[in-house]
Amino acid sequence: MTKLKNPLMSLKAQGGLGKLFSLAKRRGRHIIERKPIPTDAKSPLQLFYRHMFTKCANLWHTLSEAEQQEWESLARPRHMTGYAWFISQCLRPNPGIYLPLQGGTMTGDIVMDKNRLLKLPLPTDNQEAATKKYHDDNIYSDAEADARIALHAAIAAAHHARYTDGETDARIAIHAALATVHQDAPGLIAIHAAIAAAHHAAFILADHTAIGDNAPHHARYADAEADARIAIHAAIAAAHHAAFTAANHTAIGNGAPHHARYADAEAVTAAKTVKLDDFATPDDNADLNASAARHGLLKKLSNSAIEFLNGLGNWVEVVGEAATKEFFVPVMSGSLLTWYENFAVCLLAENNEVAFTNFRVPANFTSITEAEIILIARQTSAAFDLDISSNYAAEGQAYNTHSESDAASTYNMVDNNIYAIDLSGILTALAANDNVGIQLRTPSGYDVNVLGIHFKYA
Repeated sequence: MTKLKNPLMSLKAQGGLGKLFSLAKRRGRHIIERKPIPTDAKSPLQLFYRHMFTKCANLWHTLSEAEQQEWESLARPRHMTGYAWFISQCLRPNPGIYLPLQGGTMTGDIVMDKNRLLKLPLPTDNQEAATKKYHDDNIYSDAEADARIALHAAIAAAHHARYTDGETDARIAIHAALATVHQDAPGLIAIHAAIAAAHHAAFILADHTAIGDNAPHHARYADAEADARIAIHAAIAAAHHAAFTAANHTAIGNGAPHHARYADAEAVTAAKTVKLDDFATPDDNADLNASAARHGLLKKLSNSAIEFLNGLGNWVEVVGEAATKEFFVPVMSGSLLTWYENFAVCLLAENNEVAFTNFRVPANFTSITEAEIILIARQTSAAFDLDISSNYAAEGQAYNTHSESDAASTYNMVDNNIYAIDLSGILTALAANDNVGIQLRTPSGYDVNVLGIHFKYA
């Protein structure tokens, strides 16, 4: 049936003519278009969502009236019905109401209702489910369990048959005493090692494995001889402790028992055999640092990749190939600021004409490497007469705190050549953060084009 609003061919026509076409207005334009005919492709995704929609609709009807009212309350701020909001959330993937095939996180319990979980992987986590086969493969059979129980029982019975409670307590006490002796006398470990080494040097493997009264060990020492040697070892340790008390061991100085035992030369010879890296970790202090007055060990590192140790023993930052920096300042004022070819210059062509420039000494300045005024000679002379002067001072000082000049020097120059006139002789007291003013004057009227100042420093 045709549904139209306003005449069919009018500009305000809306509606449709059966399944043939429809009339509408979009974005201020009147449109007539063919009605699309949807197809039911029954794709896997379509079928899946139809199935899920049916499941969600059935689930809605299983809700109690109170649960449905709760969904109505949640939907009201969204201008939706409780049913529409429930269906939209039910069809969402995780964390929606259902869990998608690709997995997700459950927010409630799953009641299997006697259904099974099949094709589980082998468990690797303590909280994973395991298959019946995995369980059967990793338990003991009744016979294996009985055998292990019997073995434990036999071990316990043998222990109790071997030792009474009193004997067990006595052996525990012996072990405790031996541990105490071991902790109090670590030197015994070295003695035991030396005895073992001597023993192995005296007896080959066959001697060790032979037993009986005629074995090499028994041929080496009679029982009485062995007892005597044990007594000698005990006597040596006793004599040492009798000769030196704990105070003797810790005493230091020329009068200490150690010095009575060893001459100075003997002690020095022995000390020289000890390697530096065999000592304990040193304290974190500067006791052994090198200085300008003595040799010593390296100063503690600064943990900076761009710092190096200087001759004063300090870590300093070094930038550039030769730890120098430089800059160029163009001429700023003078008799005639102009240009020459491709250079911006100050032209001095008459008697006593001047050029000026200023700069500030950088904060990281230590010393002058090069300080020079760059110029182009405009005539040739073996005695080019130029006067240079400076004023410089730090902030808070008078501008002429330092005032130096050179009016005596002359220069051998050729027309149109570039020259660098040294300024270091008029900057002898220069310091970091000084403000500098430089003047160049032509007292005899030599023509010159001044470019600026090149300053290089460490």
